[in-house]
Formats: sequence, structure tokens, C-alpha cells
Amino acid sequence: MIKKWNDHNESPVEPSFLLEVMGLALIHPPWGGSYPYELKQFFASAANRVDEGWPDPAKVGPDVSDVLDSDSSKMEKARRALREAEAACTEALRLEHSGSTGSALDSWQNLFGPTFAKS
Repeated sequence: MIKKWNDHNESPVEPSFLLEVMGLALIHPPWGGSYPYELKQFFASAANRVDEGWPDPAKVGPDVSDVLDSDSSKMEKARRALREAEAACTEALRLEHSGSTGSALDSWQNLFGPTFAKS
């Protein structure tokens, strides 16, 4: 789902495999909240830690994060997009808690793209 967010938002995090590598380090069971809260937390953590070195989990190549590390404008674009995604999650959760389920679903679909099912 997070990779679909990346695709839908013009791939601010590159390579997209970096999101998988970050997920391995940032998401640990047991999960304490609902899926929407886990998404929000991933985006928050990823924004804070995207500039760390993220080694290839198979240890056969350079750091997966080398593309971003070599270009400060790409790094800032990725960080900004991750923060905006966290803010969008926060807004969707706020709408849901206020009883605006339809608007919340619209917000989630805006974040993840038209393949996000509203039902």
C-alpha cells in the first residue's frame, strides 16, 4: 500500500524498494493499533529516518538509499512527501473520528490513488 502511495505521488522515494527496506526496520509486531494508525506511524518514522543509511538486506549491493543520499534535493523531496502523507493520514483519521466517513474515505483515496477501495 505504501509503494502504491509512492507510485500515485510521482515516486518521491526512490528506489521504491527503499520503502520495503524501511518497512522491515520500522514496522514491528505486535501491532498496537489499527491499520490506519500503523500507516500514519510508518510515514512519520520514515520521514524522520529517511536520511539514514539503509543497507541492502541481501548484502549484495550498495545501500538501497544511495540514490537519495547522493542528491539532497531528492532527499528533501522524499522527506517532504512522507511528512505530507503523515499529515494526510492524520486528516483522514480526524474525519473518521468526527463521523465523516465518506470524507475520510475520500482522503484515503486521495492519498493512495484510485485503486483504493472506498467500500
